Amino acid sequence: DHCGGIWAGIVVSLEGKEVQHVVAHCRTLAARKKLDINFALMVAGPRSVIVLTSLFYDKTDADETARVLALYNEIAETTQAQGYQQYRTSTAYMDRIFSNAPEFKDLACRIKGLLDPQNILAPGKYGIDPLPPHR
Repeated sequence: DHCGGIWAGIVVSLEGKEVQHVVAHCRTLAARKKLDINFALMVAGPRSVIVLTSLFYDKTDADETARVLALYNEIAETTQAQGYQQYRTSTAYMDRIFSNAPEFKDLACRIKGLLDPQNILAPGKYGIDPLPPHR
């Protein structure tokens, strides 16, 4: 059916103004690229909601595919720059998911180095590769 889909799940404080801000921001970015965007809100706990943005496109249309990937990256980068983190990410953004949390990435890499020094389990997933432990 040539249907492609990519999504970003952005963790937002469970407050109306915060959710409205993220949704409006993403809608504006999508409108600039002349693309449709869909939202689902998933309450993650008593203080947070995941704003799930879904982008569907025709994989056989090279222009649309390029615009969707550019929009995905812009949503991920701009919301992350605003202090929002994705609860999960796609393989297209894994290498940048911890750009605003270098200390956490370092810790995760050190743990990975202790538990999986050969880097057998999910190598490179989420940009986490084994680091040797501190001596």
